[in-house]
Amino acid sequence: MIEFIAITGVLDALNPLTHFSAADYASIWARMYNNFLSGIWARIFATAFLIGAFWFGVYRRLVALGILLFVMAIVITYMGGVVAAMFWWAN
Repeated sequence: MIEFIAITGVLDALNPLTHFSAADYASIWARMYNNFLSGIWARIFATAFLIGAFWFGVYRRLVALGILLFVMAIVITYMGGVVAAMFWWAN
């Protein structure tokens, strides 16, 4: 029972809605979309991560870092579309 309470406390501490209001939380995501996940910035970040994934994965033989950077590029590309769909009214 104590472990369950400890895990619940950690999850409550990590829940962003306990620290921000729902409007502020939505505003943060909309601002992040406008700054990082849309347009030229998303392309720059995704391209940099793909180049880094190739460089570290192939030339430096750090396969785990290459895979991590590749996954980050995919997440940026995917999250841009998801966040755009969530905040279509903000554009």
